[in-house]
Amino acid sequence: MSQVRLLAADRPLPLCDQQEERTSTVMVRGEPVSITIPRGFLVEEHLYYCSAVDALDYPIKPWRYELELEAEEADLNALKAYLAENLHPGETAELWSIWLSDDVGKRPPHYRGTLADFDLETLRQFLEPGQRWLSVTI
Repeated sequence: MSQVRLLAADRPLPLCDQQEERTSTVMVRGEPVSITIPRGFLVEEHLYYCSAVDALDYPIKPWRYELELEAEEADLNALKAYLAENLHPGETAELWSIWLSDDVGKRPPHYRGTLADFDLETLRQFLEPGQRWLSVTI
């Protein structure tokens, strides 16, 4: 089972890498270990399971990009700024969270809203396990 998170639009969008070194603490054999890796907001070419996503035949907008971000205020602000800078008022972007598993084929629930209403709770819900399809109007 694999998860793909996509940003989709009706026209090409620029790639964007605003990832930064972030440190997390995880438990390994009962001991806390700090791990520092690049994390945060990233929009890149859609390559991960591209053919599997295409085979689902979901109504995803034609220009698709892999999206990485975390449920943090900085990533929310980066996403909102990116969409506001690269799309015109009235245009709609789609955010897709798709699980590729034996249970594929059932279209994710579709939610709609505006960029102004997109908040940290919405981002948290989008990033939770499960499938979602968000249409965000600029």
